[in-house]
Amino acid sequence: MRRLVALLPFLAALALAHAEPVQAVVTLTQTADALEVEVALVGETSTLPIRGAVLELILARPSDRLLGWMKDGVLSRTGSAKLPAEEVVRVPLKEQKPGTYTARLSPPPPPGAYVLVLLDTTFKGEATMTGKEIRLPLEENPTLFTGILPETKTPSRYLFYALAGLAVPALIGLVFALLARSERQGGEHGSGA
Repeated sequence: MRRLVALLPFLAALALAHAEPVQAVVTLTQTADALEVEVALVGETSTLPIRGAVLELILARPSDRLLGWMKDGVLSRTGSAKLPAEEVVRVPLKEQKPGTYTARLSPPPPPGAYVLVLLDTTFKGEATMTGKEIRLPLEENPTLFTGILPETKTPSRYLFYALAGLAVPALIGLVFALLARSERQGGEHGSGA
């Protein structure tokens, strides 16, 4: 019990820690009447699929400022969800299976240069994004892009409740173990008399 109590300040400190970066594998497939989007999210450290994310796909016109956010042609940024560019399309992605999200743009956007942005606003007040320049119609069909949604400061309230939820079953198990131990000791003392 003392170990668990000693561990609680450490677990509470984790509530102020940063979440892990998330790898986003984006697959674009263009047909005559639609642009199909599939995104697979996997934790970079945990390698687990990321469930329940709130994702949007944005196609924006390239602007000097937006292109300036990119490093080596890839966008990976946290902060405001507002882009410094004209948005042509913004659609929510829906989770089809654990960690896999899809959207369908029908009809497809007109031919031209775009910056594809995957925006994650899962945690209230925080946004993280990844993206890349693309050209429609797609030069390679399907087109695959892997980006990183950088770590964000996870709201402490969310992590606190998540950690508390994990601690409750452990505490219940500990109580049952202590009760069983005291019953065993009481039985040993009663049989020795």
